[in-house]
Amino acid sequence: MSLTYLAMLQVLASALCVAIFYVLSARALSSAERGPSPLAVLAVTHLCAALFLVPFVHFGEVANLWGKSAATLIGIVLSLHFLGKYLHMRALSLADVALVTPFASVTPILVVLTGWTILGETPNPQIILGIVLILFSIYHITKAEVSGRPAKLGSGLWYNGKVLAFLSALPPALKVVFQKQAVMATAPLTYSFVTLLGTGIVAAAILAMRGL
Repeated sequence: MSLTYLAMLQVLASALCVAIFYVLSARALSSAERGPSPLAVLAVTHLCAALFLVPFVHFGEVANLWGKSAATLIGIVLSLHFLGKYLHMRALSLADVALVTPFASVTPILVVLTGWTILGETPNPQIILGIVLILFSIYHITKAEVSGRPAKLGSGLWYNGKVLAFLSALPPALKVVFQKQAVMATAPLTYSFVTLLGTGIVAAAILAMRGL
């Protein structure tokens, strides 16, 4: 099997895992009349994921991060990651996963626009066609209103979570700018572990300060 096909399988496996994560998160957030808060789901999932990575992490690399430029980059990435995930979880608590998740497709569009305006990377016709198809798909998938959900924040866009879902796509678009530099400055596994652990700790700390 060539490296190209192996990389494609890894991307598909990653997409499947992300889809299952969002479905289970949405199920947890709407499983009871007073289910867990978005912050609680964020804290538990990220801390558990970090715990899963513990046997594979070289902690010498984690310790060497402090005092290096990589620590600053990871701090920026962690902040953007936390904000994006929290907004997405908040949107999932207000709307069906099928309505919220398609807005994640806005992120690559914003990355292309950022690269064009800041880095001067002009998108080719294929990329422009892809952007049009993504926007067309998002419009048709999300134009249907959510049924069977009690209004938690009034009605309209805030009720069905479209605004929060769209806003949740903005931090990941900014995160990409720093993410590649952070991964290159350290090991991918170390980067993933620190980001997951940091996000889980921040979410848990906010929960503790708010008295759960």
